[in-house]
Amino acid sequence: MMISLSKIFSIQFVVPPQALSINDLPAGNNIEVRQGDKVVLYCKAVGSKPPTQLIWYKNDNELFDEDAEMSFDEDKHRRYTTTSSITLYPRVDDNGAIYSCEARHPTLERYLRCSVAINVLHAPGIPQIEGYIEGDVVTSGDMLTLACITRGGNPPPQLIWKRGNVQVDASYTVRGHVTTNVHTFRVDATDNNGIYRCEASSNEIEEPIQASVKLSVH
Repeated sequence: MMISLSKIFSIQFVVPPQALSINDLPAGNNIEVRQGDKVVLYCKAVGSKPPTQLIWYKNDNELFDEDAEMSFDEDKHRRYTTTSSITLYPRVDDNGAIYSCEARHPTLERYLRCSVAINVLHAPGIPQIEGYIEGDVVTSGDMLTLACITRGGNPPPQLIWKRGNVQVDASYTVRGHVTTNVHTFRVDATDNNGIYRCEASSNEIEEPIQASVKLSVH
């Protein structure tokens, strides 16, 4: 009577993960979310045996295990898909943060890793006007420079100057987190009691936010 060797030995096959992704996106993609909104990141390692261990990082700092929820699905070939998810409520200072998922498995000489960047959309700050203080007197014929400055905002806001309801300058610049529109003009008698208004507009606000000054011209 012959006995099959398969009944004597149980051969354990070890298979590395076949794919690793975050939210099924290509590595290096951005995920857009409005400030304070909920976003769930899920990392998936497919087709490994035994299951893959998944570790989360934020800007290369390892996150605590209790921050993640883990699940395992076994297919007909007894290979596993491991999924780990974390829930975020991003703040403004999380904009540009890199979240990475690292796969650890006995077959891997080097751990696998994939990453996404968080793009946090938020409204700009209230504009501030420099170059003139209400009540100061300007002489007709003088040159006056008004600077409108707003900080923050993703995407950066559009920043325009209006005299009354007429647009007079839309040439703003963006440097880092600061948007500026500098309007230089020659004052004349018609500017007395004239109102110069700076408006910041963005897809992240329903109505423009503004600041204004009233000139006194002699």
